[in-house]
Amino acid sequence: MNEVRNVLVGFVLGQNESQISYYDRRAGEPVQVPTKLGTNLFGFPTALAKVPGKDEWHFGHEAALAAKEKGAELIPSLYQRWCGEEPVTVDGEEHTPGNLLAIYLRRSLALLGLRDILRSISFMMFTTEVLSEGFVRNLRAALKEIGFSQEQCGMQDFKESFYYYTYHQTEDFFQANVALFLFERDRVVPLILSEDRQVRPRAVTIVQGPGTELPEEKTARDEAFLACAKAVFLERKVSGVFLSGEGFDQDWAERSLPFLLGARRRVFYGDNLFVKGACYAAVERKEQRSFRNRQYMSEATVRTGVGMDLLLSGSPSYYPMINSGINWFEAEASCEILLDGRDFLLFSLRSMDGKKRTSRQMDLPGLPARPGFITRLRLRLRCLSPEICEVTAEDLGFGGFFPATHKVWREELELAP
Repeated sequence: MNEVRNVLVGFVLGQNESQISYYDRRAGEPVQVPTKLGTNLFGFPTALAKVPGKDEWHFGHEAALAAKEKGAELIPSLYQRWCGEEPVTVDGEEHTPGNLLAIYLRRSLALLGLRDILRSISFMMFTTEVLSEGFVRNLRAALKEIGFSQEQCGMQDFKESFYYYTYHQTEDFFQANVALFLFERDRVVPLILSEDRQVRPRAVTIVQGPGTELPEEKTARDEAFLACAKAVFLERKVSGVFLSGEGFDQDWAERSLPFLLGARRRVFYGDNLFVKGACYAAVERKEQRSFRNRQYMSEATVRTGVGMDLLLSGSPSYYPMINSGINWFEAEASCEILLDGRDFLLFSLRSMDGKKRTSRQMDLPGLPARPGFITRLRLRLRCLSPEICEVTAEDLGFGGFFPATHKVWREELELAP
């Protein structure tokens, strides 16, 4: 890699296989990182192994080789461990899921060939099939253990990576709906991306259609996929199609492929959509480019903003804390305020379109009685889901005049204006 500073990275953490890409500014597109220089091998197993009695870990393709040649201990169901809470015993020593993920990430990121990943990587977007609460927690712990700041990393699911990849294609590709057919060995699942052009910004959604079982026999397999594609196209106009996964092969798609190519649809096949989509997301996030006046709306999107009406520099102002339109697991904020003599907090909730507003009161029982603007509180807000925001308030007192009690209040706000 020629770039050694301000590197933007996309990283797929899959249940069975992982991939890495980085953004090539000269080419203006993501480039996949091979597992070996000079090869076209880009995916590597989501696997980790440790040699007994040594601080020697192996990942990816090397994990199985080390198990065979060195007697290394392979960690079973590694991805599932990353989604859980239980510690894992490896070579007689307990490791947290976050620690195992940190070990895997360190060795995987070495493929980038950077001398100092912490200084060189400007932003890295991780993507996985489903962002469960356990996975998010353990990934954050792993990144913190390595030394990455929260500002350096983000995470999204495969659907959102599909969104970013789609809108980095030419406009004729997404002039109507876009379909992604995800192939497994014996099954195909369609995802359909649509945008509402009647609102501003345009709301983009991705819905998952019913999966279709694919027989092994070629003709039957072709007919089953053809029926699946016809069902998708019957209900909507589709201008672009992606095919992804090892279950697809042009050899058996004798009728289905010509059907996909009909009506001047553009069709692409490949297994790099998610890793490149994550890399494009890193570009958008870090460099804050205008993403064509669109807003992606997913199951993880916070649709209600949280703020407070405060005096800022002596003038009444709305102070935003949690912005709508972001993923709930990235929605965090902290600040310090001076109370005006009240023993409660009043939060202002605003819908994404700005049409609905309401208030939520949080009482502070046991707060010491003090004059107005003498009580200093530290507020921390974090979303537990798209619908719930947890608020924590801590009494910091006011210098030596009113010592801090450090009493803490905690409450969950329902985000429904």
